Amino acid sequence: MKKALSILLCVLMCTTFIFAQEAEAVAEETVAEAKTQSGENNFWINFSMAEYLAHERSHSTGTAWSNVNGPYSGIEGALGFWYEYKLNTPGNNALTEGNNVKFQEGFEVRGPVDIKGTGKIIYTPIAFLSFTGGVEVATGWDLPIARGQGVWNSTTSAYDTLPMFMNFYFKPYLEALFQFDVAALVSDKNLKDWLHIVLQATYQVNFSAMTGVADGTPWLWENGGDKFNGWGYDSYITFGYMFPDQVKVIQLVGVQLEFDGYYYDVTGGQYAAWNPTFVEFCINPTVMLAFDKHNSLALQCRIKNSRAFATEDESFTGTCVGQQYFFDRFALSYTYSF
Repeated sequence: MKKALSILLCVLMCTTFIFAQEAEAVAEETVAEAKTQSGENNFWINFSMAEYLAHERSHSTGTAWSNVNGPYSGIEGALGFWYEYKLNTPGNNALTEGNNVKFQEGFEVRGPVDIKGTGKIIYTPIAFLSFTGGVEVATGWDLPIARGQGVWNSTTSAYDTLPMFMNFYFKPYLEALFQFDVAALVSDKNLKDWLHIVLQATYQVNFSAMTGVADGTPWLWENGGDKFNGWGYDSYITFGYMFPDQVKVIQLVGVQLEFDGYYYDVTGGQYAAWNPTFVEFCINPTVMLAFDKHNSLALQCRIKNSRAFATEDESFTGTCVGQQYFFDRFALSYTYSF
């Protein structure tokens, strides 16, 4: 299942590391104090694109690998405009200095088969922990080469089109993030610069729904079907190495593990054999490049799993008997910060 949403989310998760650092000059401290009192406005534009590879699906019980059989099965992209207002919170020690509350709003054209608005509040009360509450609202359309949104027709075993601005994708969520930097344990300045081995883990509880679609009925969003109204989760675990300032351009190399699924049988029992609580898992090697304070680029590839079936019946009437792994895509995300 292709999920254009994960193109931007996977890369942005890798860009949210926040670590307390010492001021290098008295002037910088003065500027920081001014921002603490008046707040700080940030704007950025993000463009993301991914190429999906064709692969052979296996039909066997257990875990199998699906080999790549072609360099292309589709291309997806997203263009987003983001605004952030950051208000620093009081604190002058290693754990509280630089902590803040961020208010973010975004507008995106995705797929390009939908438009989405996002609003969220990010609170960082301590250096290694933050909490986010947000909501996403979107609507989509169909193109000859891509689908925006649709509803499952059990008679034709296909997704019928849902009209734009008549049905909306809706997703409120709460998220917690934990982050750790090995360099925080080192006092030697020269050694500290070379020991930024980082860990970041997030867990998100969300409720996703398509308006006008009954509970237990499958719906399609951003070229990907197999979705239902219900409570689900997303989790990201990132291991990485952040390069010191002496190394130009390369900012971070790492690998991200991604998990998502539903907490319960959102199909109402009618598709129990299809395994509604199947956990989708992705491995995302990532490289982040920073050319200057305005321009950055993230490169990523993805290996993921999907349900495996013993027969060619892979629709909701099929029986899930395992999982298969395959090389899914290459992706890039370019960000320009004003």
